[in-house]
Amino acid sequence: MLVEKMLLLALRDWARRLGLASYGKIEIRGDGERLPKFGNFHWDLCGPSYMVPIARRQKDGRPRPGFLVADVITGAAVTEQAVAAFVRKFTLSAYLKNLPAFLPVLMADGYTQEAFNLGRSHGLMLATPKNLFGRDVAVGLAMLLETMSKAAAIAVARPEVIGELFDKLGSIEGADRNLRGSLFELVVGHVVQARFGGSIDINHLVRYDTFRAEIDVRRVVSGEVWIYECKGYQPDHLIDAPEVEEWLSRQVPGLYKATKGEERFNSSQVHFEFWTSGGFTDAAIATLEAAQAATKRYAIGWKSGKEVRAELARLSSSGITAMFDQHFLKHPIAVFDRKYDGTGTVAGLNPDLSVPTDPIEPFVPALPPPPSTQQDRAQARSLTLYERRPPEAEAAE
Repeated sequence: MLVEKMLLLALRDWARRLGLASYGKIEIRGDGERLPKFGNFHWDLCGPSYMVPIARRQKDGRPRPGFLVADVITGAAVTEQAVAAFVRKFTLSAYLKNLPAFLPVLMADGYTQEAFNLGRSHGLMLATPKNLFGRDVAVGLAMLLETMSKAAAIAVARPEVIGELFDKLGSIEGADRNLRGSLFELVVGHVVQARFGGSIDINHLVRYDTFRAEIDVRRVVSGEVWIYECKGYQPDHLIDAPEVEEWLSRQVPGLYKATKGEERFNSSQVHFEFWTSGGFTDAAIATLEAAQAATKRYAIGWKSGKEVRAELARLSSSGITAMFDQHFLKHPIAVFDRKYDGTGTVAGLNPDLSVPTDPIEPFVPALPPPPSTQQDRAQARSLTLYERRPPEAEAAE
């Protein structure tokens, strides 16, 4: 779910900025095939921490990190039962022998009073987006949740929300990349409904026999069904032939059978379109053209970012066009790359792009040796002299 992913990105960004965990080693759910794990449990976020309260030194003097672990719940105020499950997860982990010390965090939109009291009575950190990230990010996350739950209606009636979400959540590291993909679907939904009419669905789940898929945007109008595959990338990203072939060989036939399997669409003409905010390689275009010429049962089309921009320009509203330029078509990195041939320049330099697994050398300071008796006396004497100085001496300083 996009909202949970954004919340985890914000939580990881917060931990990185405060140094609560090693910058490059914080794992979050959804970033890879493997779920973050600590002890016997999976967590939504997990990362080694070298902060003094939870890090230790081993017998040989090497640091042994503690861990920052967190779970995220979105959508409603957390009840006492949900917090009790988190408490049990923490308690069972704490009983494990030789497990490093760890700091557990539960993040939710809100808590009932009973839930909050239960978590605090066990010394747990119960956080909300507002008290951890500030009002703007909290409002942005709430807007995102509302937008995704009513995507089709908002795409038609309030497309300006797309720009507002970028503005409020853009400060989160990694947010721009994740938002672009999902919000491009709203852009496509808005432009196809405004330009060509009909009713639209966004993120519509399809099940037919053993086939399962999600339609990014579906438009239904007067005996026709249009199904749009949406890929929101930076403008310099090119869709290659393998990605197109996967869509043509798996998604399109399955969605065609599922669509025709619905009684209301039994006699409808079906169109499949592949829209991207980036572009296509020559090989991808050749693959699409060959499929378009060979297919008779349904129609196949595609549009690049520039062609999507041309469709937006035909609408009366200039706000959605400006938003598309700012966040999709004229992204600063892509503009710089086109102007200065950044990709070619970097390739010509032949730099060593390898980085260490953790660029920051973890350090846990050793405890200082206890002061000698002479040092204790000298310190006490200096403090006594400082306290006995006349007020005018302090004012002169």
